[in-house]
Amino acid sequence: MRILDTENDKALKDINIYLTRVEVHELFDDLKAMLETSSQEHHVHINDLQYEHEITFALYDEEDVSSFDERSKILINHDK
Repeated sequence: MRILDTENDKALKDINIYLTRVEVHELFDDLKAMLETSSQEHHVHINDLQYEHEITFALYDEEDVSSFDERSKILINHDK
């Protein structure tokens, strides 16, 4: 697991996330679909109803991070 604070460009060790029931259902459905598909799509975005907050979940393979941008590769490989 890797967590990136994109506003501060900083790797984090822990966070608290508060979701509504609707958001939990959306997250569950999106993560399930991400696991079940064989497409190149390796991330999903979960937004609140007002689109003021967003969480991005990315699926990665430690052996192949070639499809990620350079910042993501550093985070995945070095947790920095």
